[in-house]
Order: sequence, then C-alpha cells, then structure tokens
Amino acid sequence: MREDRSQKLRRSAWKHIYRNLNNNACILILGPNLATGIEKGEEVTLLHHFSELLADELEDSAISYELANRKDLAYIALRWLKNIPNVNSNDLRCEIQDLFGDFWDDIPTIYEQLAQLPISLVINTGMDDYMKQAFEGANKKAHLLHYNYQRNQAGVVPDQSIEEPLIYNLFGYYNDPESMVITKEDQVDYIDGLLKNASTLPKKILKHFDEDKTYLFLGFDMHDWRLPLLFRGLKLHQKASTFYLNEQTSVQAIKDYYKDSFNFGFVDNAVHAFVKELSTGFKKWQVENPRKEQTIAQEMVYINKPQPGVSGKAKVMLMTSSPEDTTQLKLIKEANVVDSVLESGPNAKDFEFKAILNINKRKLLRLLLKHRPQIVHFSGHGTGRAGLVFYGDNDKADLVGGTELANLFRQFSGMISCVLLNACYSEGQAQVIAQYIPNVIATDNAIDDTLATEFSEGFYTALVAGETYDKAFGMATAQVGLFKFPEGGRPVYYKNGQRLTSI
Repeated sequence: MREDRSQKLRRSAWKHIYRNLNNNACILILGPNLATGIEKGEEVTLLHHFSELLADELEDSAISYELANRKDLAYIALRWLKNIPNVNSNDLRCEIQDLFGDFWDDIPTIYEQLAQLPISLVINTGMDDYMKQAFEGANKKAHLLHYNYQRNQAGVVPDQSIEEPLIYNLFGYYNDPESMVITKEDQVDYIDGLLKNASTLPKKILKHFDEDKTYLFLGFDMHDWRLPLLFRGLKLHQKASTFYLNEQTSVQAIKDYYKDSFNFGFVDNAVHAFVKELSTGFKKWQVENPRKEQTIAQEMVYINKPQPGVSGKAKVMLMTSSPEDTTQLKLIKEANVVDSVLESGPNAKDFEFKAILNINKRKLLRLLLKHRPQIVHFSGHGTGRAGLVFYGDNDKADLVGGTELANLFRQFSGMISCVLLNACYSEGQAQVIAQYIPNVIATDNAIDDTLATEFSEGFYTALVAGETYDKAFGMATAQVGLFKFPEGGRPVYYKNGQRLTSI
C-alpha cells in the first residue's frame, strides 16, 4: 500500500528532527505546562495546581473570581494579591517558592527522557529546575541560568556542550523569588522591560538561534502570552525548520496563523507520546544511519561553524612561540604564508585570520575569549610529554603540558573545532586534547622548520578551497611528502578522539 501524503510528510518531519539531533542542531523550548507533580496520586501541572490552591483561599475568604480561569495563575495570583488582607508580593512569591519546593525531588519522567538526548541548549519558560536535575541524573554537568526581569539581568553565560548543557529560565527561577513572573502585572512589567531592552536573552545565547536549527516546543498552550514574546525575542519569525508540538488547540485558524507567520510544522502527538517516540525513534535512527547522514556538506560545518548551525566566519588564530633561550624558528614566515593563503583562496570570505606572535601562556585564556577562534594553530617548539614551549616570565621558555592544555581547550569544546600543533614531538599533547576537540593535528617526532611551513601552506590551501579537515590533512601530508619527511617524523591526525592511520 502506498503511503499517503500526510504519512510521508510526518515521516520526513521525524527524519529532519533526528538528523538535527544527531548534529547537535536542536534546541528545546519548554513551556510552563511541562512541569508536573503528583498530588493525591494524580499528575498535575504545577502552575495550574498552584493557581487552584490560591483559588481555594479566595473561596475561603468569599472573594469572587471567574471560575473558568481557575487554573490561570497570572489571573488568580493577582486576585489573591489584591483581595486577601495583609499580604504583599513577597508573600505571594514565598508561597509559590514553598510550593515548588514541595515537588523538588520528584522529577517527571519526561525530563529524564529528554536528558538522554544530545541537547546542549534548553530555553525554559517555567520557573523550575527539573531539566537541570534530569541532566545531572544522566551524568551531564548542567548549568542553570535565569533572567531577573526586575533587575534586567542574568548570570554570566558559560560555554555549553552536550556534556555540559545550558538551561536558561526566561521567566525566572523559584529559588530567586524576585525573578518570578507570576501575575498579570508582572507580565506587563516584563514586556515593558523587553521593549526597552530589545531582548531578555544574552547575546551569547541568541547567537545559537539561526536557520539551521530545529526548535522543539513542548508543554505550551498556543494561546499563552509567552509564545509571541518567544517568537519575536528569539527572532524565530525569521527562521526556518521550526517544529511545534500542538496538543492544546484544534482551531485550524490558529494553526494556519503559526504556519504562515512563523513557518511552523506540527507533530500531532500528546506531549508524553511525542517525547517517547522522539527518544526511541532517535535511537533506532542512529543504528540505521551510522554514516549515511554524515555527508561532506555536513562535515563542512566543522570548518565554517564550531557546531552545526552556528553561523559566521571560520576564525583562525595562529600563535607563535620561540623564546630567546630556545632554537630560533622562522615562525613569522609561516604566519605570513598562512595569511596569504587564506586571503587569496577561493573561499577567502569565509575565513578570518589572526596571528599572535610570541604567545605568553598568561594571555592564552584572554586571547581565546577575545577572538573565539574555531581553529587554533600553535607554531613553535614541542618537547614530547613535557609539553609545548610558551613564553613565560622574562621572555624565557615556559612549558605547558598536554593535560593543562586539554583542560583549557575543554572549556571551549563547543567553539573550537580544530587544534593544529605544528611543533616537534607534539603528539602527546594531541592525544589528551583530542578528548575534547574533534580535530587535532600534531607531529609524532621532529620536523624540519621549512617542512612545517609547507604543511601549513598545504593544509590551509585545501581548507580555503572547501575541503574538510581530514581531506585537508591528507592533502597537506601528501604535499610535504614530495619534499621528504625526516625518518619517523610525520604529522598525525586525531578525529573524534581516534588516531587515523590513513587518510
């Protein structure tokens, strides 16, 4: 029997989601209805439950309210605040904080399922920390930040990766009661602050939202005031590849609006069924597609983008080090060669080059943060297991070991896609750095100064012509082979932690 059109479209949508999950190009956006707890043996949405508890107090005090909006926390909380005697905003916030605390240890299964997926960024419109707990339960080092609308501030944004995902609570966090957006008045104040400050999301997070991503919305009511704020604040109305789970409305006019205005796709499952299918289907897809989806075009993202979907030029930072008390190398010549190649190649517009001469190890972190390169190139001396030679105090040689370098590069694992150690005896450092950086190149023995420059020229000539890292390595190695390697000394390549014996 032939598949009908709707079945084909649905199968295509799932395939798209699985592919982007596999490429770490999927962002979770969690709605307030996803956070649930167990009350008297039944699953309840926490915000609805909190609203009903406040509504009970209104009834006990003979205060009227619209029964149809009994579960609308923003409405009920404002009625409670304005009509219950001798209470204020702090009392309301503390009550809700206590209510969250009552459910703190009971992580809903749906979060545990989501935590198993390769997700590095989660935007949470609830005020809970379930996702952080679930990630930690999956042995991931999760970071939770939140926005405080009353102070127009958020915490310092760390780098994120699949191993160290970031959860950003857009409307506050229950452990910071002041930050919680609860009542209708809070919502107005929040929107007012948004209009004045353009965005409540730090730029470091906003940069991850682009047309290559898939956005999974879970736990939303399509009538929720948060949705239009999200679309505009995240500029999702300008993006493609957006998927939305709809279980709250069957009104076709509303669906058509989101399809036409925001390029939404719909997957018609209840949220629990959707996440279960997402989890089991992705595992099956990975087994069936171990390499099928890894096309050359997708591998290219590691040249022009540190993670799939992150746009911008490929920044190359070349660092030289040849202290006075070491054999002097012709490193400026190598820097000039790389600069010339990247400037004149067929895809030169896609690359940005920065040379840092006489690199001092004290400045290494500062320079990585300042320039945020995708390719880090070290040119200088290596001493085997003892480390690479940097400038230290008084411009004398100062060794930095592979473990120390790996720990530093680990902090930039979501940004740096390639480390090239063009130094003698540098394979020891490459081995440990390769735990965190997907492409690492080094030398297994001594290499002549001139041949090292030839290798750099060949490598970047291939990259700027559009080749992948592994192809560029193979071509550069072949180029240097024309001049003859010293016995036993050759460039070596670690891809995703594995040493490749042939290219």
